[in-house]
Amino acid sequence: MRKLKKSREFGKEVTLIVSDGGLEASGPNGRSSVKWSAYPRSVRYADGILLTRGSAIRWLPNSALAEGTLPEVLALVESKTQMRTLST
Repeated sequence: MRKLKKSREFGKEVTLIVSDGGLEASGPNGRSSVKWSAYPRSVRYADGILLTRGSAIRWLPNSALAEGTLPEVLALVESKTQMRTLST
């Protein structure tokens, strides 16, 4: 949580599009696109997914899902990252 709070995007609305090719984020700090290789690992929590790479993290809360279904997102992230599940 401390790492999330230090992020430039903490508390700001960010739109994130997750696709087979990677992630596209847009928000008050601009736009960025990254391939899945930028986040080789993920952790599944009951309320969302944490994408990780060293000190880089990206939180995907279940409650923010606007299109698609949670099972679709889980399947995509699991196919692109090494996913560890802590709770369901």
